[in-house]
Formats: sequence, structure tokens, C-alpha cells
Amino acid sequence: MSELHEVVGYLIVGLFTVGWVFGLVLWISRRQAGDWFWRWLTVAQVVAIAQALLGAILFVAGGRPTTWLHYVYGFGPLVI
Repeated sequence: MSELHEVVGYLIVGLFTVGWVFGLVLWISRRQAGDWFWRWLTVAQVVAIAQALLGAILFVAGGRPTTWLHYVYGFGPLVI
């Protein structure tokens, strides 16, 4: 399960990078976010929640991250 947590973590980084670039392009072009943006946002939130659940399962099973910063990166996006 640790490997799945790692893969989903990379997926989240990719998803948020796409969203950041997409938002930047919209901001530069002064256009409004359309349906594609809201679909991306929904997918990104669902994947972030799944990643947090995987991390919580690993935590309960005895897995611990090597630094406290892992918790910030893991739960920060959910809080924000």
C-alpha cells in the first residue's frame, strides 16, 4: 500500500501542476474558468482525499513518515 500512496502522491503533484498552469493561462488571457476547470478541480479534490485516506490507513497500520513536513504536505491541501 505504501507504493500506491507514493504513486498517488506523484499523481497529485501532476494534477496540481496542470491546474496551476491552467489557472495561470486563464489569468494571463483574462478569461473565465469554464467547465473544464471545474472538472479538473473536482478530480484533484477527489484524488487528494483518496491520498489522505491512504496515508491515514498507513498511519494506523504503523507506517510513519520520516519528517513532520510530510504531514504538512499531506493534510495542508485538504485544510486549505
